[in-house]
Amino acid sequence: MIRHTTAIGAHGATAAEVVYYSIYRHLRQLDKDVHARNGKIYRKDPLGLAGTIHGQTQRIHLEIIAGMNDAEVQMLGLRLRLGNTRREKDMKERRP
Repeated sequence: MIRHTTAIGAHGATAAEVVYYSIYRHLRQLDKDVHARNGKIYRKDPLGLAGTIHGQTQRIHLEIIAGMNDAEVQMLGLRLRLGNTRREKDMKERRP
């Protein structure tokens, strides 16, 4: 999950910005430099290689989420991490 902040103009003399989140799932491999960027990811930076969804290769799942407070964002991040752990466990159990 990546947090984005972008300017959307101004309300009078006060600059206005919006915060939203992008979620990328089913990546086969993360780009080797993702963690080395110290949390900074810019437009067009590679994130990784597309994976497989329902047997179809070269696919990713992308979600854009806005309008959440900090507590909701933290809960979503926790659910995503737990989901990954469950899927990894299921995959290990399925392997011969």
